[in-house]
Amino acid sequence: MDLPSANDVEERSGKIATILSKDVVMIGDDLVNDVGGAQHCGMKGVQVRTGKYRPSDERHPTVTADGTVDNLAQAADMILNQRKH
Repeated sequence: MDLPSANDVEERSGKIATILSKDVVMIGDDLVNDVGGAQHCGMKGVQVRTGKYRPSDERHPTVTADGTVDNLAQAADMILNQRKH
């Protein structure tokens, strides 16, 4: 039985991570760390207007959320509606 090389395992896991990151949405109240961090990893980032949220976040010079919602229920609805299309 041939075992895959370390390079083959790394390549395959990179492909899996890429596929998974496209299907993951980070929902958080911290624009830079939650949303921006997720986007840096290839995920979508949705900001919730609670906790660390500030109105100025919507005009941030380097991080733009893929969506901004008032609560977690709205975030879930937004995600489910987008998946239908």
